[in-house]
Amino acid sequence: MNKKNFFLKKKKWSHYKDMLLKKYLPVYFSKILATNRNTIYIDGFAGKGKFEDGEDGSPIIVSNIIDEALIKTKSNAKIASYFIEYEFAEELKHNLNKGEIVSGDYKVEVPKIINSLNNNNVFLYVDPFGIKHLRFDIFNMLKNTRISSAELLLNLNAFGFLREGCRLLKIPQDDIGNEYEVDDGKSEGANSIDNMNSIADGDYWIEILDEYKKKHIDMKQAESRFVNKYMNRLRGVFKYVLSVPIRTGEENVPKYSMIFGSNNIDGFLLMADTMLFCDNELKVSNNNNRFFLFDYLEKLNCKEDVLKCLSNEFVLIKEFCSNVYQNVGVKYSHKEIEKSLRELELEGEITVLRDPEYTRTNRKAKALTIMNQDYIIKVKRN
Repeated sequence: MNKKNFFLKKKKWSHYKDMLLKKYLPVYFSKILATNRNTIYIDGFAGKGKFEDGEDGSPIIVSNIIDEALIKTKSNAKIASYFIEYEFAEELKHNLNKGEIVSGDYKVEVPKIINSLNNNNVFLYVDPFGIKHLRFDIFNMLKNTRISSAELLLNLNAFGFLREGCRLLKIPQDDIGNEYEVDDGKSEGANSIDNMNSIADGDYWIEILDEYKKKHIDMKQAESRFVNKYMNRLRGVFKYVLSVPIRTGEENVPKYSMIFGSNNIDGFLLMADTMLFCDNELKVSNNNNRFFLFDYLEKLNCKEDVLKCLSNEFVLIKEFCSNVYQNVGVKYSHKEIEKSLRELELEGEITVLRDPEYTRTNRKAKALTIMNQDYIIKVKRN
C-alpha cells in the first residue's frame, strides 16, 4: 500500500486499534492521575490525525480522552501529550489543536522526551506504517530511573519484518498478501541488516529465516517464532508482556501483532480484557468479513488451558491470570478463567486459599474473582 493512500479511508484494523485506546486509556488515566505524578503520553507515529473519509485518527481520539480525564480527576497531576510526525506534520497541525505536535523523526524525538522526564508516568504508543524506523533501544530507555511507570502499546508488523529480511538476505518467499512499508533498497535511508538487528534487538531473525529458506518451517511458523523471540526481549523491559495477532478474514499470516508491555499487573489484566472486548465488538460488526484475534481453526478450551497453567505451588490469582495470558495467549476473559477455576475447585482439582478466610457475617469465604480488592486469593493445582 502506498503510504499516501493510507489516510484515504480508515481500515477495519485501524478501528480496532482506536477501540483499544478508547476502552483502555480512560481507565488508565483515571488510575494514573491518582498517583499525583504527571503523565506523558507519546504517539510516535501520529499521522494526519484525520482520515479523508472524515474519521478521526488516534491523535484526536486520545486528545479528547485526556481532556475528559482531566475534567473528572480530583488530582492536581497533569497529562502532557506529544504527537510525533515526520511526513504529515503540517496536516496534523491543521487537524489537531491540542497537545504538542513535534515535526520530526521518531528515532530522534522520543529519546529527547524520555531523557527530559523527572519521575513521570509514560504511555508510549507506537503505530508505524512499516518497521524500518523502529529501534529496540528506545524501549530499553523506558527502564530509565527517572520514569515512575511506563507502558507500551506497539503495532508490530512481524510478517513485514520477515519479508523485508528475505529481501535483504535474498531468500525467495511465498507471495502472501500483507500491507507494509516497501523498501526498494535504493531510497534515502534504505534498510540494512544492521538496522534490522537494531529493530529486533538481535540477529535471531536470521536463524529463523534460514529455517524458512530450508523449508523446515513455513512463513506462518516463522512469524510466530519471531514474535515470541521479540516478546522475550521486551520482558527485559517489562514484567508483563502480551501479544495479540490481528487477522482479517481467513489470512494465513496475521496482519500485524498488537504488543503490550507493563510492569503493573492491573494494567496488564485490564489490557487483556480490553483486547478481547474490542475483538468481540468487531466480530459483531464484521460477521460477513470476520476480523479476529487468533487462529480461526484453533479450538478453545478454557478449563484445559487453565489447568495446564496451574502449578503445585500457591500463586496469587492475578499472577496466575497473567501467566495464562502470557503462556496461552489472550483467548479468555477474566470471567471465563474465574468460571474454570470455580469448576476445578468443585471437582477437587485445585486448592484455593482466601484471606480473610471468613466473610464479615462469619461465613466461609467463597470469593474467586481475579480483580477482587477485598480478599487475597491464591490458587494451586492438587
